[in-house]
Amino acid sequence: MKANVFLTCFLLVLSPSLRAEEEGQAIPYNSVNTTMKLLEGRKMDGVECIPFFVRTLEGQPTLVPEDANFRIVTWDGETVKLKCESLDQVPAGELPEIGKTMKKDGYTHVLWVPKDVKAYLDGAIYHSLSKGAVTISQGLALTGKLKLGGKKDADGKQDPKADPKEP
Repeated sequence: MKANVFLTCFLLVLSPSLRAEEEGQAIPYNSVNTTMKLLEGRKMDGVECIPFFVRTLEGQPTLVPEDANFRIVTWDGETVKLKCESLDQVPAGELPEIGKTMKKDGYTHVLWVPKDVKAYLDGAIYHSLSKGAVTISQGLALTGKLKLGGKKDADGKQDPKADPKEP
């Protein structure tokens, strides 16, 4: 568990910003795929997809997914349309807990990005909106308890009664 948390943190530091504000500006699929490998999503059409959260920036009109035309363009030029839906329309239980937090932060839509699809490697995620229209964020929540020290029992396991602050 510790290794997964540290690996996730390390990958997040290395991954570039997920802001896609400029028309024609792309988010490299390889960079987001690296962080997606550790996340669970929702199976759509037989492919595991990870939610990315989308909101329009201040002063911009309401997001219309058809106008945004979110898509992946592969290295060989194939275009794959991505599903984008209103957060209000996602059925209960099909969105991670972080979706509630993202909604409170002003995100209105969820963009479903296929996880670890070899055909998309070296491709990029695009939209057709003007510069400064949207922000796309991969909402990540790291949960779990890290046991940092404390007493161990005879088998080398953490003693649940021990105070981890005691030497």
